[in-house]
Amino acid sequence: DPILARAINKLYIVQSGLLLEGNLATERGCDQFSKVMFDEVSSSCTQKDSDESEPTAVLRVQVYPPKYQSPLLQNFESILYENNASQQFAIAPKGFTHMISIVEVYQYKGRSWEEKQYDDNSKLYMMGISPASMELDVVDTNNIIAEDGSGDGDDVSRAYYKLKEALETYQASSSSSSSSSSTAGRRRNTLQKDLYDNSIALDCGSAPGGWTKYLIEHFRCSKVYSIDPGSLSPSVESMKETVHMRMKVQDALPLLLGDDETVSAAGRVKLWVSD
Repeated sequence: DPILARAINKLYIVQSGLLLEGNLATERGCDQFSKVMFDEVSSSCTQKDSDESEPTAVLRVQVYPPKYQSPLLQNFESILYENNASQQFAIAPKGFTHMISIVEVYQYKGRSWEEKQYDDNSKLYMMGISPASMELDVVDTNNIIAEDGSGDGDDVSRAYYKLKEALETYQASSSSSSSSSSTAGRRRNTLQKDLYDNSIALDCGSAPGGWTKYLIEHFRCSKVYSIDPGSLSPSVESMKETVHMRMKVQDALPLLLGDDETVSAAGRVKLWVSD
């Protein structure tokens, strides 16, 4: 749903069976929830066969309302330490393998309840543990593995997904604004991948190459002039569609608009991106 996609700022994935009662505003509630988190993580995350010195899971914890996240994390770290599991399970906002989400379910219990809710131990919360997954959009784009096609380094990954997110936001916005327009109008307002097959693209300020890689893989461009005095990632430089012009944009444009057939792209560029 394009309208829903524009409205969502953050996604919490929870399981219907994990409905908890308590109060995260209290020390008792944090302790209670931390123990439940530990039990769920212990049963959900199995030991890896490769290197036992590595953590079984790297956990990112997100809580709503966010003000309860810090005290809950402190309590959870204490539970891990008490159970000699601090080496088995690590907590980190980046490079995580699993996401733990805890969300308070709003309940209206009549007038004046808002003032009394701090002492209410019957608040309801939903909880979920999800592995990092592209399908669920639960992923740390600062630590993407090379197999997903995003690149072989943090900088390449961040740039790759920055352009991906911008494109998806534009598609959602255009689809929404054109919902009452004709089919032809919607096509004009969206970027159809098949319209750019074997086309030529220009990426200005391209290093380390995340956007160049995205243009090649997503739009299937036959050639991308990747302009930047800096170095490209080896994974991008080695792609046959990449033409790295190691110079400033103002120096590259006269060459691209000139008569030299080896680099000339006059009148043939369909996509131009610049960061």
